[in-house]
Amino acid sequence: MPLWRIFTIILCSVLLVCCKKGQVLHDGSGKAFSSNTFNGHYVVVNYWASWCDSCRSEIQYINQFYQAHKKEGVLVYGVEFTGLPPSAMQQAAKQLDIQYPLIRENIAAKMHWGEVAYLPTTFMLDPKGHIAKKIVGPLKKDQLEQALLKLENHDQPLIASKHMHKRKDYA
Repeated sequence: MPLWRIFTIILCSVLLVCCKKGQVLHDGSGKAFSSNTFNGHYVVVNYWASWCDSCRSEIQYINQFYQAHKKEGVLVYGVEFTGLPPSAMQQAAKQLDIQYPLIRENIAAKMHWGEVAYLPTTFMLDPKGHIAKKIVGPLKKDQLEQALLKLENHDQPLIASKHMHKRKDYA
């Protein structure tokens, strides 16, 4: 067997093992978990900052969505955009009454979802882990609910992740 084929087989094997492992993430309290937690679930990830008025205004809608769907297995996470230390992030989340779990890392960068340059930005993933919707700007009251219903009815991404535009394209 040619050497290049052996190398290709080894490389593909290594990539498959690494892909299955998932990314290590940390929740708001610092506890590690794997991005594999997302597998088989609809996932909403919202980027926010305490100084962002639009972010503050949409938290109530995200809280309502989270409370309505958490028992159905829909996962909702918040990501504090500015990288506050954990205690300051938890304090800001408490002041803003964020009721859903937080992720400390820039998950969009870790998962290669594209740049987050404007706030608020919300990603919705389908159960296969594809970006189904990316919302730049404040959420409207029932926007997450409508997007979830559309996804559940079609069971396919609304936007393929390879067709996503970088944040600078929204300027």
